[in-house]
Amino acid sequence: MKKFMFMLLAASTLASCSKKSEANESGKDSAKVEAATTEAKAEVSFASPDLALYNLNGLVKSVSGSYCNSDKDGKETEGQFMEYSIAFDKDGVLQTDDVRNYNIKTSHSERDAEGRLTKIHHEPDEDFGADTSYEFGYKEGRLVSSLNEWMGEISGGSSATYTYDEEGNAVKVVTKGDSDGISFTYTYTYTIKEKDAKGNWTKRLVYYEEEESSGDAGEKLSVSQYYRMETRKIQYFE
Repeated sequence: MKKFMFMLLAASTLASCSKKSEANESGKDSAKVEAATTEAKAEVSFASPDLALYNLNGLVKSVSGSYCNSDKDGKETEGQFMEYSIAFDKDGVLQTDDVRNYNIKTSHSERDAEGRLTKIHHEPDEDFGADTSYEFGYKEGRLVSSLNEWMGEISGGSSATYTYDEEGNAVKVVTKGDSDGISFTYTYTYTIKEKDAKGNWTKRLVYYEEEESSGDAGEKLSVSQYYRMETRKIQYFE
């Protein structure tokens, strides 16, 4: 069931001996630096609704991520147990997401007037046997809620809420749901450890609190807390 719960872009110069010419050239160089800085800022601040869905900004081409179990300090305690990949086009439009089993060519999706993904539906195929759907809710440009349903050998549904810091990074996600009579609450708390030059996080520590119960009486089946380190390699369009 947990696999469903995983259910974030050489120049040459000529010098002159004339002081007037030097001033002119210096002015040109300053203009070039300012233009380059402006262009760099524009690249970093480039955003799209789909990139925002993944806490990403800049001209992101792809993300390759992985998780491994760790202690509270982020030291790996077990080998890597999950990998995922996400891809975008040059306009920041989502192309593939193998966590949500999304492919722009085969998945059914809907968008609102602002171009944000509101629904994703993927029918069963030979690679993924469950009929899955997602719905997304937004507030002030951020994902604040999502609904997920799956039907197959294991069926169920869940809802999630998202909390962010002042920089717009997700700091907590609470997921509640039910799958084949088992109710669950998963709380994920994130601490960012590293960022790249574009300001996108590349390593974060995840603290998991998970509770599962069974039946109408809500008999607790398990309660667990543990840490995982998540890393992601981000490639940008040049």
